[in-house]
Amino acid sequence: MAKNEGNMHHIAYHTSWPGVDEMYDHNPTESDARVAYYNVTGVPDMYNDGATVGSPANVTQQMVDDALAAGSPIAIYVSEVDNGATRDVTVDIPTVGTSPAGNLVLRVAIVEHWINYANPPGSNGETDFPNVFRKMLTPMAGVTYTAAAQGSSVTFNYTYTEDGVWDATEIYVIAWVQNETNMTVLNSGSSIDPHASLSPNGPTFVEGANGTGSSFNGSAEMVLGGSENFDITLTNDAPGDWNSSFTVAGNTYTSTANISVTNGSPENIVINATPGATPAFSTYTLTITSTDNPQTMSQSLTFKLISGITDLVVNNASAYSDGVVYPWNDLYNNGLDYANNTKHDEMMISDFMDGFDQSAFGGVYNVYWNVGWSFPALTPEVSVSLKSFLDNGGNLLLAGQDIGWAAYDNTIPYGNADAQSFFTDYMEVQFANDGGPANNSYIAVAGDSIFGNVTTSTISDVYSPGNSYLFADELTPVGSNVIPIFNYTGGVKIGGIRIEMNGYKLVYLGAGLEHLNGAVADEIMKLSHDWFYSSISSSQFDLAMNNLMLGQNFPNPASTTTTILFDNLNLDVQFVVTNMLGQKVFEQNISAGTEFIRLDVSNFENGIYQYSILNNNQLMKSDKIEVIH
Repeated sequence: MAKNEGNMHHIAYHTSWPGVDEMYDHNPTESDARVAYYNVTGVPDMYNDGATVGSPANVTQQMVDDALAAGSPIAIYVSEVDNGATRDVTVDIPTVGTSPAGNLVLRVAIVEHWINYANPPGSNGETDFPNVFRKMLTPMAGVTYTAAAQGSSVTFNYTYTEDGVWDATEIYVIAWVQNETNMTVLNSGSSIDPHASLSPNGPTFVEGANGTGSSFNGSAEMVLGGSENFDITLTNDAPGDWNSSFTVAGNTYTSTANISVTNGSPENIVINATPGATPAFSTYTLTITSTDNPQTMSQSLTFKLISGITDLVVNNASAYSDGVVYPWNDLYNNGLDYANNTKHDEMMISDFMDGFDQSAFGGVYNVYWNVGWSFPALTPEVSVSLKSFLDNGGNLLLAGQDIGWAAYDNTIPYGNADAQSFFTDYMEVQFANDGGPANNSYIAVAGDSIFGNVTTSTISDVYSPGNSYLFADELTPVGSNVIPIFNYTGGVKIGGIRIEMNGYKLVYLGAGLEHLNGAVADEIMKLSHDWFYSSISSSQFDLAMNNLMLGQNFPNPASTTTTILFDNLNLDVQFVVTNMLGQKVFEQNISAGTEFIRLDVSNFENGIYQYSILNNNQLMKSDKIEVIH
């Protein structure tokens, strides 16, 4: 929730059960009315556009991103004037798109941002409570809202008296327009929303190179009339040998700047980041905070830069199915350290999808996906991204509990055709069974050339010791390329496979590394890592480990000329361009140390071309150019 503050609004309605709740007791009538409105029968329960999401652990960043991407035909601006004991509230609702129609009502509520107790006030042991509902300013049924014509607005005014129970410094107002027919919320606004917005102007995730600067562009723009003074701060988690700064209003800063933003005159902000020799995935965060109105929330914008990373640990979620945060990422990183890989880092699955969509992983060869016990893992969006990664020559290890069960269980909103085709078409297996506590040992398939000598490991129920919540997937082969590599207790049920086909390699473990003995987990990671690299020559492996970079050409698409970057090119190579029929249309010898070439494509026909680096006619790396005249 905190990650999306400024993009979404959250109201917590407390209930009369289970046990005593001081926040419910403060206003039981209106709390009961909101509970009845949504027909809540169990808590905690999250709702999104009138539909139950269930446990807060089921809320994903993708849900939030999808809601934001949908946009709204209206905006809602809320302001308050504090008169001491009373406050005046103004709700302004301009129509910014096609004027909406339907059974629309406006609701306005008083909310307390944070309530903190020294001791738990109820029976659930919690002491900190966010965005607690206090009182409605409109009737519970709302007031009729009729949208203004596009370009015009409707204004509502309210006054309320502060309650002595409330912390006046934490009180604010939320307003939202809701369709009573289906409970869909058209938009919302609050009195602590930022007065200015930050938005990107271009890519937000790029692949960089040692010593080469990368730029990100954004802008700060007032969402209310007038002008306001703001502090802009740049923070990052980059290694010490990386450098960054940002430029705004003609001046360059390394940390904080104070600027004035006027409505109708956006301020452009450019971040300049230069990776050093240390391989890393780094996040740069711009934060804008009003110095004139410090009670409003800050607004943030993140940019991501990856440089020198060949092997990437991808974490599926920060909270797993029971809402607990687990540090399984350490197991995957420790395994890569054990494999003597010095060019690995980690990111969340949402970052991976973002980076893949923006073509930022040209130097990433292998992905190790830490699924844990979070499901569904293979959503349609994730499945498509992983398929594309494999289609482009990447290798993948994925491990965790209930991956297959969720992919194939169509009785709940988990299973989907994309996930199932990932199993059958890319792994050549099907989910056979949900397993259970009887599958409590992991046994290498004797004779397998890669994993056959791995020591047998106990499979521990790390998620619910003593409660039998152990669900390691059992698999059934459906293709001729798949190779079983691990069995469960008894040596019959298949619990892990590997496959090599169509230019990629894949390892699937029906039990996550977290279930296994630490030494066995390290050995599996090392063997997978080494197998992924085993199909290339030793000289090519050295180049991969030294971060040979063949950059995406720019501009792309190209019409006349395009530039292709190289980094750490420490030997002579051949540069070749072929059309989609495999016919060579350009060839040039490139000397060691070359940083870039400019390719003349003015005589190329429109279409997609592949450009490649070869060493003694062995393919080392390739990417694609699109030519449009």
